[in-house]
Amino acid sequence: MKIRIRLILFGTGILLSLACLNGCLFDTQPAAGNQLIVSVDPASGYPPVDVAITGGGMAGGQYTFVVEGRTYTQGSNVKHVTILALPCDGQVIWEREGYTTQTVDFHIALKNEGPIIGIPRLNGLDDLWWIHPRSRYIVDFPDAHDPNNGAVTLISVTVKASLKNVPDTVFCPPYEGPDVYHAKDGNGRLIGNAFVFHSLWTGHIDLGSTWDLWVQTHSYVAGDRIQLDHFSYQCTKKHTSTLKRKPGEGVKWETYWDKIGSVVGTGLPFSPPGFGESGYPGGPLCGAYDQTRRPAQTTTITAIFEDEQGAKTVGTWVIPTGPDPGCNTYSMEEE
Repeated sequence: MKIRIRLILFGTGILLSLACLNGCLFDTQPAAGNQLIVSVDPASGYPPVDVAITGGGMAGGQYTFVVEGRTYTQGSNVKHVTILALPCDGQVIWEREGYTTQTVDFHIALKNEGPIIGIPRLNGLDDLWWIHPRSRYIVDFPDAHDPNNGAVTLISVTVKASLKNVPDTVFCPPYEGPDVYHAKDGNGRLIGNAFVFHSLWTGHIDLGSTWDLWVQTHSYVAGDRIQLDHFSYQCTKKHTSTLKRKPGEGVKWETYWDKIGSVVGTGLPFSPPGFGESGYPGGPLCGAYDQTRRPAQTTTITAIFEDEQGAKTVGTWVIPTGPDPGCNTYSMEEE
């Protein structure tokens, strides 16, 4: 009889222990089917954008919203916040005493249109759509804008004549550094997102030199390179030098020499004959031009604009270009 009573008491103890254990399990996790669900409205946009982050599927407890490096803890399951940078990743954390913590990540995408460039303008004229070889042009983009009202920046330009195998040189006076595109008009007004080119001019790069010094009465052949008064020159015609054939002096020295760089070197292209672009080395004479005569052709301008969020737009325009009759036709060096 005593053994039976002990067995009954032992069994009852086990049942009570299991009941307590089951009660603890039920108190430390959500009821079956409860799952934290997070929604974001809107799920994409252009900053700054107001969004509502909502945690659902749970009863009671508190919510912690982690977004843009900040943490917000509250009893409400909805958080309204202004997102300043997109794309954006964040978290919603649900907590309730006696229940398992749940965490859900969310993502807000960047919704962004690339810049609208519009039609380029030549020399400040909206109706100028013809290029004369060896003439100077300021090109700007008065209609370039961001449909999201941000800033847009010209980041790359190429100018290429159809019958010439290398692009024309692009200048951005006054030169302030690579990839800075601007130009001053005739009134000295600085125009942003602009550049200058001289049709069919591709300038030598001023790389510097350590050529032999010019020596009077020395015999030179085409291709010889010398330096004089901090500039570099290349012989274009075999001759024996005299004072009148000294680079930079005399009446016809340009018949025998091309100015190809400075002794120090700037790494920048030379301005064309008769012009000086601010910040660039300049002054080569007509022989530095490509001497090829060409019929009428076209010039293609390709420009890339970028907005504040990194979206890029490429624009290409083909402009009729007159025939090139050869050197000195438009140059200030013509005698």
